[in-house]
Amino acid sequence: MNRPNVTRTVPEGWSLATVGELAEYVNGVAFKPTDWGTEGRPIIRIQNLTDPTRRYNFTTREVPDRVVVRFGDILVSWSATLDAFVWRGSEAVLNQHIFRVLPGSRVQDSRLLLWTLKEAIAELSRGQHAHGSTMQHVNRGPFLAHQVAIPPDHQQKAIADEIEAHMSRVDATASTLDRARRNLKRYRESVLKSAVEGRLVPAEAAHAQTPANSFEPASVLLERIGSDRRKTNRARVDIASPTLDRPPVLPGGWCWSTIDEIALDVTYGSSSRASSEVAGGVPVLRMGNVVDGRLDWTSLKYLPSDHAEFPKLLLKPGDLLFNRTNSAELVGKCAVFQGAPHAVSFASYLIRVRFADGIVPSFIAAYINSNAGRSWIAAVASQQVGQANVNGTKLKQLRVPIPPIAEQIRIVDEMSRLLTIAEATEMSISRDRAHLKSLQAAILRSAFDGELE
Repeated sequence: MNRPNVTRTVPEGWSLATVGELAEYVNGVAFKPTDWGTEGRPIIRIQNLTDPTRRYNFTTREVPDRVVVRFGDILVSWSATLDAFVWRGSEAVLNQHIFRVLPGSRVQDSRLLLWTLKEAIAELSRGQHAHGSTMQHVNRGPFLAHQVAIPPDHQQKAIADEIEAHMSRVDATASTLDRARRNLKRYRESVLKSAVEGRLVPAEAAHAQTPANSFEPASVLLERIGSDRRKTNRARVDIASPTLDRPPVLPGGWCWSTIDEIALDVTYGSSSRASSEVAGGVPVLRMGNVVDGRLDWTSLKYLPSDHAEFPKLLLKPGDLLFNRTNSAELVGKCAVFQGAPHAVSFASYLIRVRFADGIVPSFIAAYINSNAGRSWIAAVASQQVGQANVNGTKLKQLRVPIPPIAEQIRIVDEMSRLLTIAEATEMSISRDRAHLKSLQAAILRSAFDGELE
């Protein structure tokens, strides 16, 4: 076995070993979609290790016993997510890019073996052996040849106990942060629900209780939009009725409409191949740039400024972007383009909706992103292998509540204020989570330097 050129220093009485000398590492099976089913043993994929709530694929395919995983087995993911895990589920089978670890005799305590592997992966991922711009992975050779420090047999249990004690406190703090994040998710859902049900701000109709006050109900607004469309020959498309058989009762002055009735334009984005680097190019928003009801401007790709589909596919402030194809959990997410100092376009998995005057796009986006909108999306989405789709025709059928104009504006202002607070809290949680990750790394470094107290 090839050893690294540089030998690390170890505490007195400790020894050096390579990762390959600690155990045997059995790679999983390259299961095909035709192997998947609803019966048999679960297939452990990397996403099932990083998020135990993720849906499992099952298989009845016969596999060697060496890739059958049982409770307590140590697993190492070496692609996409670099980490070591202990399997706590029922008997399962292992997917490719994950090693099942069959311990040797150099480490007597399985807990210490787990932490040793975690520290080895951390060192490799910080060094030159982690590859990939979008997917990190560690080649088998450098992984197995990586040197680690091994304490003497009589110290192994005590060191494992000490690591576990420190990590349990970190885990407790992480659990608290995770609860806060789940509560924040429910808070956002509650804000959207209150907004689209007319309970976030006083209703406009409440101001019209005396002869001195009046307001324009949404029905008048929609009639004006329809009249304007008829004048400009933008007649409504004759499509099937929306899927709400018994729509909820709306606040005074509100009424139901459809995307088709209030939209001036519903257009698919460009299917042209964008590039990461185009001098003077136009950024193209893709489905990954729509995150939690807002636009994320990282990881952009570009089309040339003289692209043939421009200016038709350039965005204007107020354009709503709807993700028409994605996983079942993410399809239908949307956000509103608020403007940029430069031209911006959008890709084919997004649909642009441009609304008539009097419709506040952020209110419509709130409805689509709310539980009511998500329920509609789940009901109408067509399913393909690993993907769900809601096309433009279906989107036009979506029935949405329309408040009076002034009430739309007040709802969006208040919703923005509350969600800004939530976003700041989310950023604080993310910072604390990152600090915990750094703390975990420091604990392991101290442990294997023989300095953990």
